[in-house]
Amino acid sequence: WLVLCLGLVGCVSHNELAYVTGPVENADIQRIFVATTRQPTTPDKAYTAERSTEVHYASYAVSVPPAHQPGQIEWPGKRPDPAKDFMTVNATQLENSAAFRMSLDGEFAHLPAGQRNAVVFVHGFNNSFAEGLYRIVQMSHDLNVGGVKLHYSWPSAGTESGYAYDRDSAAFARDGLEAMLKALAATK
Repeated sequence: WLVLCLGLVGCVSHNELAYVTGPVENADIQRIFVATTRQPTTPDKAYTAERSTEVHYASYAVSVPPAHQPGQIEWPGKRPDPAKDFMTVNATQLENSAAFRMSLDGEFAHLPAGQRNAVVFVHGFNNSFAEGLYRIVQMSHDLNVGGVKLHYSWPSAGTESGYAYDRDSAAFARDGLEAMLKALAATK
């Protein structure tokens, strides 16, 4: 038991975003648009497992480290290192669905006409906000996904014992997913 406990103490939480200021040398920066029915947190511009009746919108720029191994998320430890870890470069909360749609229009405008595709990712059960965000970044990088990437983050408890809460949250969050898809459909 002592070995197990010591191992757990050293584990990195997958519930928090790690931020870096300044340029990240040789990293691949992935921009992800987010809609969520999770409650927002401050000052880290992330979201909790608590349900929100309001749909919140944001965009994130996340760096994938140069030493990234396909299929993995290199989670930041106690001393995050952008050369080795996934790091959040920028987080921008968007005021409403109109601002979200305008941001999407701006992103689509930078793409050639035949490449204006959208990829929507919805995480599964037992996922924190950070896990869902970093997972779409990892998959987008590993699979060389083009177009605009969107993540719908419903309020999962993010724990193995939270499946009943997650089941109810998945049903609760359907309207938020529909709102995000309508905003996406209304883009130019």
